[in-house]
Amino acid sequence: MPCHRHSSTPAYHYRPPSSSRSLHTPACDAVRHHYALCGCRSCIDGLWKIARHEGASVLWHGVNVSMLISVPMICMYLPMYDNLMAELGTSTTYAPLVAGSAARSVAVVATSPLELLKTRIQAAGATTLSNSKVASSSINPMSTALQQMRSDLKGTSSQRVSSLWRGVGASLIKDVPFAGLYWTLMEPSRSWLDSHTHIPHSPSGIDMHTLGINALAGSSAGAAAAAVTTPLDVVKTRLQTRDASLGRKGTFACLQAVAKQEGICGLFSGWGPRTLRTAAAYGILMSSYEICKGVYGA
Repeated sequence: MPCHRHSSTPAYHYRPPSSSRSLHTPACDAVRHHYALCGCRSCIDGLWKIARHEGASVLWHGVNVSMLISVPMICMYLPMYDNLMAELGTSTTYAPLVAGSAARSVAVVATSPLELLKTRIQAAGATTLSNSKVASSSINPMSTALQQMRSDLKGTSSQRVSSLWRGVGASLIKDVPFAGLYWTLMEPSRSWLDSHTHIPHSPSGIDMHTLGINALAGSSAGAAAAAVTTPLDVVKTRLQTRDASLGRKGTFACLQAVAKQEGICGLFSGWGPRTLRTAAAYGILMSSYEICKGVYGA
């Protein structure tokens, strides 16, 4: 299991703009970004530092933008996956890998500007950990993120478009392998649980069997896929928050730079919160989605 950093000095210093981050669990998401940006030693350490220096409300920074991302993302992603699975055939071994990767690619590209805004809102809260002289009350993460977005939109039309989709390559490199691995693990896990377990309906008529197997399979597959793809998530966060130490490096060059500067610990910083967040999110997501499909006859 990846080791943790023992240095108390943050490895990342947020650089403000020159003119002045799926179903989400905001608290774990905020800790994950602080891990990637500030090098918290553990999940508890991250929560404590955020609450102490910035207030507990920082854990929910960007929740409004997260909801804006979640709705179109899920509305595109899961129905597209189901349709692709129907075309490929559920008995085909590679079908979950192909369908999951393709559906996720489309959804990521479509929602990339909102994901960029969310990442920057949550990264803005890390400023007080990078510079203890700045009072947390003087920082408005939404204002900081919007100022940075406006700064990026200056220039030619092509520059404005590229700034809105900044980090989309890193997002695809992170999310497509995650989706492929997730569905490759999810489908056989769900099938095995379906054939080896039986949970009766609740008195209220809820299909507890469908709810249970999808919650367990979804959370297990999500946790495993999230842990494996953590280095790609770290790189995406660094690129989208304009880490000055990385300059304008590409995704693979950024991976090499982080590995060289911070080692394996840097690449896997935040794996704990990311794994917990993804397990909770996908357990809730898959059970809710399948129950809704049953209710509405989808």
